[in-house]
Amino acid sequence: PYSESVLVGDILYISGQIANINDNYNKIVEGGIRPQVNQTMKNIQKILKKHNATMDNIIKCTCILVNGDDWGPMSEEYVKYFKSHKPARTTFGGAELFVGILVEIECIARIK
Repeated sequence: PYSESVLVGDILYISGQIANINDNYNKIVEGGIRPQVNQTMKNIQKILKKHNATMDNIIKCTCILVNGDDWGPMSEEYVKYFKSHKPARTTFGGAELFVGILVEIECIARIK
């Protein structure tokens, strides 16, 4: 059972997103952590758009990494998606994600 997002009042909970392409969870972006972070963030933007929201609506993110050493490159790509504010964030490494997946990001957004 999986919902990509759930809206409760004015709070949107976005389930952990990965670097899948075109809603195909069997097709993951190649090239390492940077391309995976970018595709993951694009997938988050796509969900927000369905709710007439943007990255500016995000108030909290949790970033999950397979390799904790990817924290720096992940953070460098992640920050590019937050131009006007920086949401609260928790990041941890050492997770066991599905084969080929290097990062998973979940978010909470306030929808106005």
